[in-house]
Amino acid sequence: MSRFYATLPMNPARLFHLNMPAGIHQKISTQFQVAHGAEPISFATRCTGNLTDRVKGDYLFPLVTKAEVIIILQKQLADQVDIMKSALAVSNEGSSGDEAKSEGKYDTRAIEAAYLAEAQAEQLAQAEAALDVFQRFEAPAYTISDAVGPGALVEAEIDGEFSFFFLAPTGGGLTTDFLGCELTVITPDSRLYQSLANKKMGDSLDSPALTIMGLE
Repeated sequence: MSRFYATLPMNPARLFHLNMPAGIHQKISTQFQVAHGAEPISFATRCTGNLTDRVKGDYLFPLVTKAEVIIILQKQLADQVDIMKSALAVSNEGSSGDEAKSEGKYDTRAIEAAYLAEAQAEQLAQAEAALDVFQRFEAPAYTISDAVGPGALVEAEIDGEFSFFFLAPTGGGLTTDFLGCELTVITPDSRLYQSLANKKMGDSLDSPALTIMGLE
């Protein structure tokens, strides 16, 4: 998928060929006459309201590739690690600095600070390990005829709105913007990850109720 900006004009009489995930393309092209072979443009929705409302007006969104999304998510994980390191440094100072000196046998500030630092150090180690796994993970490319698997970027329609899910080994709960919609990272311990695995485009889930509209 190439990276560029594009706009859908007000009340279009027709749409050019849409260079976008298959689901959004398919849904919109059922309502408008599509002229294939013309210069491709991209279209992104606001992911709110019904489809008719979303194609009214001018929407301009940056189109990023799957690889660029992964880099964005990696940076989010790296930022979390940096924040944890800073918090741990503060806790270590609190457990060993002048402020931690006991003022009596009932003064437990140093002990409490040490316990906090220990817990934060464990969380930091887990976060660093998760970042390392995420950075080394190579997400394969999928076609719309493939079954969903690790590293897949899945487009889903939920109650008439579009959402995206990235199946990653770590980083569950991270979110970022993709085509004007929310993209959420899900991991193997997630129930949704397990439900999407081995499904194909056009398949539906009952819980949560969604339909797979695209795969990359």
